[in-house]
Amino acid sequence: MTAALTHYNYTAKGTGLIAEIKALDVAGKQAKLEAHLRDSSDDHEVILDVFHHLLTQLIEKRDQGDENAKLRLNEDQLGQVLKIMKAKDQSFGYKTGNDFFQSLDQWSPSLFSQEDALIAAIAAHFPPHQAEAKPAGFQFDFPETFNAEIEEELRKKARGCQIAFSELMNILPGMQKAHRVRERYQQGSPDVTPADVAQAKSIYEENRSTYQTDAKVIAEGMPYVHGCYANYKGNFIVHQIYNQYLAKLLASREAKYPVENYVLKLATPDFNMTEPEFTLDEREEVREVTLDDKRAQYLGELQLITDRLESRYKKRKLMVALQKGTPHYQILNDLVKLAEKDPDDIKTHILLSRLIAEHGKSLTNTAKRVHYRELALGHCQTAFSSIDSYMDLQGIQDLSERDRMRVGFVKTISSIRNPLIRGK
Repeated sequence: MTAALTHYNYTAKGTGLIAEIKALDVAGKQAKLEAHLRDSSDDHEVILDVFHHLLTQLIEKRDQGDENAKLRLNEDQLGQVLKIMKAKDQSFGYKTGNDFFQSLDQWSPSLFSQEDALIAAIAAHFPPHQAEAKPAGFQFDFPETFNAEIEEELRKKARGCQIAFSELMNILPGMQKAHRVRERYQQGSPDVTPADVAQAKSIYEENRSTYQTDAKVIAEGMPYVHGCYANYKGNFIVHQIYNQYLAKLLASREAKYPVENYVLKLATPDFNMTEPEFTLDEREEVREVTLDDKRAQYLGELQLITDRLESRYKKRKLMVALQKGTPHYQILNDLVKLAEKDPDDIKTHILLSRLIAEHGKSLTNTAKRVHYRELALGHCQTAFSSIDSYMDLQGIQDLSERDRMRVGFVKTISSIRNPLIRGK
């Protein structure tokens, strides 16, 4: 037995029409929906209610063994319904319209006779790239103008973070090394003895309390720092501190595994709390470059760093949700958005290709399986072509280290790509 749709309350007007057509069969109810789409196209709530009601009726028939039960709307009608869903922000109790249609994938054959038209309509009205959510309200009352009091509090948060981060950098390498020893032992490495494991466990536990205290100090300061960044965009000191604070926060989360080189390079220096000075050299003057041009360029460089760091932070949160059992399809849209915001992070493309490929295997509809297979292969190709630029971003210059890392990436990507090509 397949799972029922999430509960959805019909509007009063929609309930009235559904009661009127209750005695009709599915074909009769669909005719009423078609008539409403044609003659009362502005009656959005009723159209959506009847559309949802029809789907529940079809699902009942499927559960009774009728595999021919389908919604037989044509391409234009499907597009009209999805356009209304988008305009009314209606996803029938699901987080997004994509989530609603994903929930319908469990029925095979498809509940829609025009499956290809449905896929095209979903892509048009519910693309993976969703609008950026508005930031949650902050717990601080920031004045409209950045002032000395706000700056002093921001600097205070940064100083506290720097002290905690410096302590963390003294203990994190030992904790990470200890974790690697325990992992190797669990993997059956003959070079690791029980005595090595006992020593590693002792080192890890000995530093755990200090780690948790310092990591908490850094985490508790971030809401204020982020609030300053969100309220005073264009302020160079605020933006510089925010980027470095976020890098230090990301680094502080890695008690078990090495910090990414790119993040560590940004996190290690002390906070830059000085206003940048902009000057023009002779060549820039000849090219008629202005000081405003240089300020805009610097701000763009800061924003690029922000995009990369925020994407990494959000990806960590999505991975936690995945580990807690959140279905793949519920985080795919967010991951796609992160890949678009930070296209240079090869690890996001690798993760996307793996999750998309796994989700595609769970689908019974052939058209959708092919669609997800092509998406996964596309991210594999992007990952392949981005290996060198990713290593450049990490600042890896040693050729032997680059070769070792390249082999690892190629092996990981191929393990996802090859089964897709073979059609497995």
